[in-house]
Amino acid sequence: MQAITDSRDIRDAGNYNLSVKIPEVDKMIDQIKAEPDAAKRADMWSQIDHMVIDQAVVMPSVASKALYMRGKGLTNLFISDSQQMYDYVGVGVQQ
Repeated sequence: MQAITDSRDIRDAGNYNLSVKIPEVDKMIDQIKAEPDAAKRADMWSQIDHMVIDQAVVMPSVASKALYMRGKGLTNLFISDSQQMYDYVGVGVQQ
């Protein structure tokens, strides 16, 4: 989580930080690094999570839509749960 919320990890290119620049979050990350108690660290990470969510730092901008069409003569065609698209490996054609 630090990689996407610590503003000191923001790079000009090739980074995964979501441009979260909340000074309180940076301070809490420093406190987490010094905290020996795992339960307290977990609670602090949860607080950071809520701070980022409450400030709506990340806003989804893409809504995925798909139209699934197929011909009448196809066999063994189904939508893969993991890929959320047709699984083309087993597709056949009626003879």
